[in-house]
Amino acid sequence: MFKGKERRLTSRFGAARVVALMHCPGAAESYRHADQVKLVDLNKHGLAFISTEALDMGAAVEFELRLDELVVSSIKGTLQSAIPAGTGTRYGVVFDGSHEPATDEILYDIEHRLGRPHEDRKSNARRRIKGH
Repeated sequence: MFKGKERRLTSRFGAARVVALMHCPGAAESYRHADQVKLVDLNKHGLAFISTEALDMGAAVEFELRLDELVVSSIKGTLQSAIPAGTGTRYGVVFDGSHEPATDEILYDIEHRLGRPHEDRKSNARRRIKGH
């Protein structure tokens, strides 16, 4: 079922175009305020980013994500993994799901713009209603 170190049940999408601000109250000084981090990938369940700072596994983090006019704020999650990556570390974050349902819609739209291979959401919804 899982290949290598990959343990996700859903794909993540390359997120270099997404501007991400991270706040981690218990982290090093540079992340106590919302500072920009370099995203590697994301989906509506979590994301990965690169940092040169040492962060503690299990630490609570909060993100604001922007892609063009799409903006989501106060997405809370937990640091779940850390893998050395060049001069820094690639951290994996799982969102805790405490955000508003509208946030899921925006995350879905961000996935779509990043290249998610899927049909139009409204078409899928109509198909589910007709088939029910």
